[in-house]
Amino acid sequence: MTATTPGVIPSIRTLPLPTAEAKDLFSRAVRLAQRVEVEQTVKPWLEKYYSVKAVSKRLLPEKQRLWTENQRGLTAAPTKGELEHYATGSQTGWHPQRGGNFREHLSQHREAAKHPGYTNAIAMRRARLKDLKAKRKNWRPMLQDRLRMAVDDIIKAEYPDPPEHVEHSRRLVAIAALLMPEALPMLGELGTHPFAGRPYLKPTGDRFSDLFRMDPAEEAKQPHKHPVTGVTPRYPGREEVMFLRAPGESRKLDTGFPLDDLLEKLRAAVDELETNIDAKLPAGANEGNQPPKLKGRPRRTDPENDTKLYLDWKASGFKTMLDFANKRNLPIGNVKAAIHRAEVRLSASRQAK
Repeated sequence: MTATTPGVIPSIRTLPLPTAEAKDLFSRAVRLAQRVEVEQTVKPWLEKYYSVKAVSKRLLPEKQRLWTENQRGLTAAPTKGELEHYATGSQTGWHPQRGGNFREHLSQHREAAKHPGYTNAIAMRRARLKDLKAKRKNWRPMLQDRLRMAVDDIIKAEYPDPPEHVEHSRRLVAIAALLMPEALPMLGELGTHPFAGRPYLKPTGDRFSDLFRMDPAEEAKQPHKHPVTGVTPRYPGREEVMFLRAPGESRKLDTGFPLDDLLEKLRAAVDELETNIDAKLPAGANEGNQPPKLKGRPRRTDPENDTKLYLDWKASGFKTMLDFANKRNLPIGNVKAAIHRAEVRLSASRQAK
C-alpha cells in the first residue's frame, strides 16, 4: 500500500509517519472513532479518567514533591559561590545549603548576610519563590500531559478476554484518532482542542517568560512553531504529543513517542472493529442499534468450519484478514463473518464455564 492510497485521509497523508501502513492504520482509526457506538462508550470513559481533574489528581503528588524540594532550596542560605557570583560576576557555580534544623538554617543566613552579594542573591531568590508559589497555586495539567497519559495507559494495559476486548479496541482507536489532525468533538472535550499549537497573545503572568518572549504580533507570523518553553510560550495543540516542529523546520516525529508499541496494538484493534461492523451490518441493513431484520430463511452456517477457519487465521501469522483471505482465495466478507461467529461462540462457552 502506498502513501497515495485513497483510504488514507488527506490530512494524515502529509504527516511524517514512518510507513504507509501507519498512515492507513491511523486513517482507519479516525473513521472508526466517529461511529456512534464508540462515542457512546468511549466518551464517558475519557471524561472520567483523562479530564483535567482526574489527571491532576494523579500527577499532583509528584509535582508537590518537586515544588517542595525547589522551595526548600530557594529558602536556604546562599553559599559562598552564589554570593561571589552576585558580588563579582564569578562563574564558579553553587548549590544551596541545607540546615539540619531552623537554628542552623538561621545561623547560615546570618553568616551569609555579611557578604556584599547577599542582598542581590536574596532578591533573585524571592522573585523565583514568588513565581514558584504562583505555579503551585495555578497549575493544571496540560493537554499533552493528558493525552500522553492516555497513550501510555492503553499501551501498558493487557488485552482483556472477550467480550470486553471489543470495548478495549474502541478505546484504543479513539486515543489513536485523537493524535491525528481530524477534529473529533464526538469524543468529548479532548477532541475539541486544535491539532496545531498557537502562541500566547496575552502576557503569561510569569515574569521570566514575559521578559524574554517574542513580540506577540511577530510571533504569530512565524512559520509555526516554537517548542513550548519558558522563552517562547505557546498554547500547545494535540500534535505536541506525537510530533515536534522547530521554527522554520518541517514537522518531525518525536523519537520519544512509543509509536511502534501503539501501532502493534492498533493493528489488532482496527481489524477487530471492522470485522464486527462487517459481520453485524449486511448489505442493505440499517445501521441502527436494533439488529437488522432478515427476510426469508436465515443463512445456514457450519460451526465446525467457522472454528477451523478461526484457528487457521490465528496460526497463519498474517497481519490483516485481507491477506489471509487472499491466500485462501476466499471472499473477505465471508472470512470476517466466519471468524466473528467463532469468536462469539468461544466467548459464550467461556462465560458458561
